[in-house]
Amino acid sequence: MSEALKPVEHYRELIDAARSSLPGAGQPWLDARRQAAAARFTEQGFPTRKAEEWRYSNIGQVLEQPFRYRDEAFEALTDSDIEDLLLVEQPAARLVFANGRLVPHLSMTADLDPSVSLISLRDAIDSDSEFVNQWLGQAIIDADLETFEALNTALLNDGMCLHIPAGVSVEQPIEVLYLSVGLDEPSVMTPRNLIVLDQGARARLVEQYASTTDAPYFNNGLTEIILGEDAELEHDRLQDEAAQAYHMSVIHLAQAGRSRYRGMVASLGGTWARTEYHTAFSGEEANCDLAGFYFAGDGQLTDIHLDVRHPVPRCNSEQKFKGILAGKGKAVLDGRIRGGQGCAADRGASVQRHPAAVTRCRGRYQAAAGDLRRRRQVQPRHHRRPARSHAAVLPAHTRHQCGYRAQDAVPGLRRRGAGELHHTRLHRAGGPETADPTGRCRHRHRRESLIIRKHGDKAMFERIARFIDKEELDQAGNGGPDGDTPLEVEGDTLEERVIAALRTVYDPEIPVNLYDLGLIYKIVIHEASGKVDIDMTLTAPACPVAGSMPGMVANAVRRLEEVNEVNVELVWDPPWTMDRMSDEARLELGML
Repeated sequence: MSEALKPVEHYRELIDAARSSLPGAGQPWLDARRQAAAARFTEQGFPTRKAEEWRYSNIGQVLEQPFRYRDEAFEALTDSDIEDLLLVEQPAARLVFANGRLVPHLSMTADLDPSVSLISLRDAIDSDSEFVNQWLGQAIIDADLETFEALNTALLNDGMCLHIPAGVSVEQPIEVLYLSVGLDEPSVMTPRNLIVLDQGARARLVEQYASTTDAPYFNNGLTEIILGEDAELEHDRLQDEAAQAYHMSVIHLAQAGRSRYRGMVASLGGTWARTEYHTAFSGEEANCDLAGFYFAGDGQLTDIHLDVRHPVPRCNSEQKFKGILAGKGKAVLDGRIRGGQGCAADRGASVQRHPAAVTRCRGRYQAAAGDLRRRRQVQPRHHRRPARSHAAVLPAHTRHQCGYRAQDAVPGLRRRGAGELHHTRLHRAGGPETADPTGRCRHRHRRESLIIRKHGDKAMFERIARFIDKEELDQAGNGGPDGDTPLEVEGDTLEERVIAALRTVYDPEIPVNLYDLGLIYKIVIHEASGKVDIDMTLTAPACPVAGSMPGMVANAVRRLEEVNEVNVELVWDPPWTMDRMSDEARLELGML
């Protein structure tokens, strides 16, 4: 028996051992689906890097773990155990799952419209198996399940089952929390979500994956979303699991005519995390907006794969993703858009914005910064090696069947060392904004940064959305939001508030603000006229942000309500030295 088959054998043993205890065992329709999925899993095996969609994502570390199937309910949780994890203050309803199973006493659905059904999938199989039989699998595009989809179906156990009938709107968000807790051995969970919105139904769903355990585990989730005509769903997903977690999420989305889906994903945790979006339109004038933010810290892999299909005309899709890499973190962002006959002529449109947005990471990390054509290695200056530029071209392996040739694909980026980014795009890029020959596809490339607080940040998704849409730049990395939005800082005097404003501006290559870094030489305030004069320097005359940093400083100070005019002068005498750094800066850089 070859080594490659051993993981398949291991999981097949888990499937066979769990079969009789799974919910709905004995129901012919469900038994048949599980058996077909198990056979498909055995036949296909786990993907290798020879497969196009897995070319840059090595699953070897997932297969090395001796995961055991987890089916026991974990109900030893209280409200205080989850209160810091909740993201919605007043949800319309909330479901809490622990280790893949519903925790009834922490869940609440009483305030929902009586016509709306929100229960666990396990309960739905027992109480409304006809509904589950009708819709389960309907959103999956291809008849043959992929490996992880087949594994999820073969071990189908529990998850969310949501049905909103025609014309019903759920005004407050529905919150779903998947928590991994109290694990004493490496475990695998298979959450399955089934979401059906009938014609004209509307809702917002906030879904989170978190953990409070130190044991390694594998969440292999599958979500199916079916939107009827004119249905609308806002879907926010947060993956913030423990450092030992392995996370796989596959989202299949089927959209009827004039339906609207807005998906937001924040992928922050786990040592290995992959999110797949598969979208298919079945009716004209449907709209799908996908946006996301990913963080890959030292040793983390974050992978986002997109598959959008336009088989019918006059549908629109937009994808916008940004991310941060730190240390030896690695991110993979790839995908494809496929259209049916006459797609280009019928004006089906897709817009993609996948900038590699990395300017600063907290702590003594090496930060990796990239754009479409280069990778620069960036380190704190107190231990920097000579800066080098690197360029590499990845194979143009994405496909687009709406009139584009394979050689039109934009080259990706590959750089090993201080962070690794594989960034594969679908069309040729020619500048900060590129349009395809038909005027249908546009690309804008931006580099920005964002600071987010994880647990308890109830406005996190709104901040990420503004960040991705460039309505808000990170105050700590880019001098605050553009425009005239007031900057709220503390300070009894105008001088103290100016200093506080300056502390919101960071050197893109060093995780310390400009004021504590000692780059501000002089501040002169004319309170009568509201004018502020600032003399500043940079760490070196050849600093690559020499042209933009004074503007960032002026922008931050100008947003104080008392300030009407800001003049920033860049000076080089005396030269900057590390002696000018504050103790806070030295502590941040590990020099104390």
